[in-house]
Amino acid sequence: MQLERQQQEANQEIYGLMLSQQDNIDEARKLEKNRISKDIHDGILGKLFGVRLSLDSLNLSVNTEAIDKRGHYINELKNIEDDIRKVSHDLNTDFIKKAGFLDIVKTLVETQMEAYKIAYSFIGDDSINWDALDNTVKIHLYRILQETMQNAYKHAQATKVVISYKKEDTDLVFNITDDGEGFDMYKSKKGIGLKNIEDRVQEIKGKLLITSQKQKGTDITIIVPIFTS
Repeated sequence: MQLERQQQEANQEIYGLMLSQQDNIDEARKLEKNRISKDIHDGILGKLFGVRLSLDSLNLSVNTEAIDKRGHYINELKNIEDDIRKVSHDLNTDFIKKAGFLDIVKTLVETQMEAYKIAYSFIGDDSINWDALDNTVKIHLYRILQETMQNAYKHAQATKVVISYKKEDTDLVFNITDDGEGFDMYKSKKGIGLKNIEDRVQEIKGKLLITSQKQKGTDITIIVPIFTS
């Protein structure tokens, strides 16, 4: 119930700032509710259910192996607590501190990288007129960036992230590179975070390019055709 209240408050702040048309408000809220629902249902609740079942079975045993496993699952519960805090933080992010979209993005990057204790660089093209961008595109770009930073922390265990954006002809190009563990693109199963990114890029008719190698990091590029020639 608390998360639901926080979601409602956050939605009012986010879309009150970034959207001007009612149809955009309704669509953006729907997309955001779906994302949060996926994160909670497939991520947090799935982990809780698995850990609870494992602890139930271990409670029937008192040998050393069972004690060690119980300790492992207790640590898993601590990790789940961190996930819940992160969701709560996302819902409570203060989007009203600064009015411009780029300021909002910079605040997001600074806040999350400091929380994750990851070094970062943020490199941009000052010639871009962000006010000319469709608000729906802005919201998707914001959430895509949020997902990639979460992946760099939770899965890649990166120590540095480089974020850049630029205008190329009529395209906006966002690039996020980390020095994390990377993954085998041909063998690894897509997680919910990557699936969310793909869905959002598709919604804004963009192109997603991902390159990754084990122990060599991951490079994600989003190309969105949003400028008129």
